[in-house]
Amino acid sequence: MLGQRKKMEKKKAFTYAGICARLSDNAQEQKYLRKTITGILRSATGMADFADKLKTAGIETKVKKSTEQVLYRSTALDGAWVPEDALGSEFTSEGIE
Repeated sequence: MLGQRKKMEKKKAFTYAGICARLSDNAQEQKYLRKTITGILRSATGMADFADKLKTAGIETKVKKSTEQVLYRSTALDGAWVPEDALGSEFTSEGIE
């Protein structure tokens, strides 16, 4: 029964309503990340302080090895990794430095 439920949930994700819900979630997550990162950037005294404050705020980062792109993820939300360029040029590695 549980396996059947997961299959149904997976199918719903690819319906029009499911796609719209996912897009809405993505937009909310990006908005949250932009707002939180902007606040942290204003108060950070350097890159190490910036990284520490991100962790404290529940934002994880990792670097995609193949492209060296920074990915952000909020542990407070659904946890999807968001590429830096999806947030805007000011949130890329070059824009932050």
